[in-house]
Amino acid sequence: MATVTARVDENVKKEAETLFKKMGLNMSTAMNLFLKKCILEQGIPFELKVPNKETRKVLDEIEKGVGLSKTFDSIDELTKDLENDEKTSNKETLKAMQETDDILSGKIERKGYNSAEELFEDLGV
Repeated sequence: MATVTARVDENVKKEAETLFKKMGLNMSTAMNLFLKKCILEQGIPFELKVPNKETRKVLDEIEKGVGLSKTFDSIDELTKDLENDEKTSNKETLKAMQETDDILSGKIERKGYNSAEELFEDLGV
């Protein structure tokens, strides 16, 4: 066995020892469990809340509004933008969006159903 020496705040040490004692562990066993869990998970076995440089940069950009989605005044503007963007273009989605807009604007009359059976019958199911 190797010996590890670590500088720890006195109150933290006391609170940890009290907690570990309630769990039937001593500090050495608890530290061994922690180190083995780190090895098993290939990292710290809990989420760290302090962001790294890359995450901090992205969070700063979000706070400044950098790279946020575009805004549109109408479904037509959105549709045209999507049609021109090959990365997001999906013909079925665009068609469904246009159909929804047409229904909401009254260009297409929306058919209503009194029951699920009536809908299924109309769909041929």
